[in-house]
Amino acid sequence: MRPLLFAANWKMHLGPADARAWVKTFLARYAAQPNRTVAVFPPSVSLEAVALAVQGRADVSAGVQDIHWEPKGAFTGAVSAPLAAQAGASIALVGHSERRHVFGETDADTARKVRAGLDAGLSAMLCVGERLEEREANRTIEVVTRQPGTRRPRTPPRCTGKSGPGCEGLARPLRASCMVEAST
Repeated sequence: MRPLLFAANWKMHLGPADARAWVKTFLARYAAQPNRTVAVFPPSVSLEAVALAVQGRADVSAGVQDIHWEPKGAFTGAVSAPLAAQAGASIALVGHSERRHVFGETDADTARKVRAGLDAGLSAMLCVGERLEEREANRTIEVVTRQPGTRRPRTPPRCTGKSGPGCEGLARPLRASCMVEAST
C-alpha cells in the first residue's frame, strides 16, 4: 500500500507561541502510524517554531505555505526556498488556488516555484484544481492537465521520484506531490 500523507495548511492562523502549543498537544495525542506521514504548513512566522517542535518525529514534517522562485532578492514579504529550508521546512506547498486566483499567479510562476523548491532540497506539494465555473462547464481535465506537474516534464537525473498522494504517476519525476483542490 502506498503511504498516506495528511497535510494541514494553517493559512494565517497561529503565531509561534500558539503553534508550539498546538504541535505539543498534537504530538502527545497522535501516535506514529505505519505508512502514514503528516505535513504541517504553518504561517511563515511560525515555520521555525513548528520545525523545531517536530524534530525527532520522522512521521511529521514542517512545510512552507508558499515560496518565491528566486533564491534571494528585493521581494518584500516573500520567502525563498533556501530561507524556508534554513527555517526547517522539508516541503513546500506550491500552486495553491488562493495563490492562483487571489494573487494572480500563473502556471509559469508555479512551475518556477516547484523548480526552486527542488533546487533548494525541498519536496514540493503541487496543488492542482479548477474553479467552480470550470468544473460546472466540464473543463476539469482540460484545466488540471495544463497546470505544471501534471505532464511528464524533462527532469534532471538527481530527482528521486518521491511523491505523495494524488496525481502520483504524473508528478513523480518532479519529486512533487499533487493535491487536488476544489475552489469556489
